Amino acid sequence: MESLPDRPAVVLAAIPARYGATRFPGKPLAEILGRPMIAWVVEAARAAGRVDDVAVVTDDESVARAARNAGARAVVSLRSAASGSDRIAHLLAADPIAGRATIVVNVQGDEPLIEPGAIDAAVDALAADSAADIVTLVRTLRGGEDANDPNLVKAVVGHTGRALYFSRAPIPSGGAGRIHVGLYAYRRAAFDRFVTAPPTALEETERLEQLRALELGLVIRCVAFDSHSIAVDVPADIARVEAALQRPAPGRAGGSGSDQSG
Repeated sequence: MESLPDRPAVVLAAIPARYGATRFPGKPLAEILGRPMIAWVVEAARAAGRVDDVAVVTDDESVARAARNAGARAVVSLRSAASGSDRIAHLLAADPIAGRATIVVNVQGDEPLIEPGAIDAAVDALAADSAADIVTLVRTLRGGEDANDPNLVKAVVGHTGRALYFSRAPIPSGGAGRIHVGLYAYRRAAFDRFVTAPPTALEETERLEQLRALELGLVIRCVAFDSHSIAVDVPADIARVEAALQRPAPGRAGGSGSDQSG
């Protein structure tokens, strides 16, 4: 991330980090190899070459302090929020610098292994495709993964690269499908329209908010990126992340090399 003191951010990496998570209270501060998880996420976002500004929105001052110590700006919002996107909307309203962003990248606060190259791939694809409102990432199903696992969200992508549907079920029928990587780059107008619209029936059925965007008619472009990010949902996931961090991985912040988009 370049230092840009003389102009407002254009590309904002917004990181929602909820302290009061039901399954894992205090999750953003969980230690991973001696550092809080939020610090790993901030480091990855700051290492992305296409990002101008990194800001964390949280419900707890201790998380905000850890984020600032890692180099991000942070806003504490105690307003109720149904999703990370709603928290980012609070950030944009409360923080004048974030509020000037023209591209908003939703970087999940519980994915400490997200690659800087994944963020750059999403932003580059949005810049290259004027018809896209949102860009997200997909990858192939890996050995040992089960397409029936509802925690692996599947994407159906048309021949033009546009998302047709997302589901927790194994789709398309008879095919391995593509696994969705939960990172989004939004044009600001698309983000504002998305967060001000009410949840839709499909969204609530699948428990996938990106379906709201599709029902609104927003164009989601899917970019292939072989991300090895691991979402931390429960305390047991910390050991998996620590094991992965101790293995060399191209494209990770502090690692060697970068991954590709396609």
